[in-house]
Amino acid sequence: MRIPAFITLSFVALLSLSSAIPTAPSPKLDVEAALASPITITGSMFPGGPVLNLTGTIQDLFPQIKEKYPNWDPQADITPNTKPSIGARYLQGRPVCFAWSGYPADRGIIAYVVAKSLINLGNLGCYARGCQAVGCAANSGVFLCPSSGSITVPCKRIGETAFEIAKACARVESRPNFFMIWTEGNWWDTNGFNIAVAGANCPGGL
Repeated sequence: MRIPAFITLSFVALLSLSSAIPTAPSPKLDVEAALASPITITGSMFPGGPVLNLTGTIQDLFPQIKEKYPNWDPQADITPNTKPSIGARYLQGRPVCFAWSGYPADRGIIAYVVAKSLINLGNLGCYARGCQAVGCAANSGVFLCPSSGSITVPCKRIGETAFEIAKACARVESRPNFFMIWTEGNWWDTNGFNIAVAGANCPGGL
C-alpha cells in the first residue's frame, strides 16, 4: 500500500486536551499479544450486502472482506462523523494520552489510513475477546479492549474514535532532516470498553 509522503504533515491542527480521568484504570497494552490475537468481523457492510463471519489476524481479514465486497475501497475518502462530537455521544471525558503502551504511532497513518479503513467498513462489527488489534499499518495500530469478556463494536465507531484520539493526542518531534507528529492514547466508552491507539509492529498491515 502506498502512503502519500505528505500524510504526516497534512493533519496538524491540535485540539486542547482536558485532564479528565476515566472511570477505570488504563493498564499497559501488550501490543504484541494484541496483534497476534485473531479478531472476528461480522454482519453486512451495508443493508442487503453479503453477510460476513470471518475470524483471523488483521493481515488475513482485509483480503477476505475484499473478496466478498470487490468494490470496497478501504481508503475511499470519508468525512468522519464528528458532529455532534463522538465524544459527547459515546465516550467518557477525554482520552488519556501517552500513558497506554509507551510506544507512539504515526498520527497521520492513524488518522488517514487505519481510522479511515475502519470507518469504511460501514455497518460491519468488530468482535474482540480481550485486547485485540482491529487495524494496523506502518507500525501504527488501533486496538479494541473490552473491560472483561468479549464485545462487538461497529468498526466504523472504532475508526471514528481512533480519529478523535489522533486529533486530541499529539506530540511533535522535530530535528534536522526529521519531522514527525506522534500519537498515542486510549479512550473509555460508556459501554465498558476501551479503544486505544499505539505504535505496533504490524505483521501485514491493511
